[in-house]
Amino acid sequence: MAPPANPQVKNWHTVATELGFSVKDVPEAPQQLAQAYSCDLKAYEEEQAAIALRRKLREQAEAEAALTQLVLSQQTQDLSSYHHHHHHQHHHHH
Repeated sequence: MAPPANPQVKNWHTVATELGFSVKDVPEAPQQLAQAYSCDLKAYEEEQAAIALRRKLREQAEAEAALTQLVLSQQTQDLSSYHHHHHHQHHHHH
């Protein structure tokens, strides 16, 4: 069986079946279901927003990790000169 073109439709079908409808009773347009169950639409949207946010944060973390790796590998290459330059810069002001 082919997956639905719109992944949203599947989610709405899931919501509807949880509310006690059979899939054939569910309108294909999410708005129609949303009007009947606006509270569920809100929960659905919040869930989607949370998922999107988590995905974004994970992608950001992965990007930062990759950047950190890059910086670390560059620092390792420059370690001798880096160490030399910054060795005598520990000024203690009281």
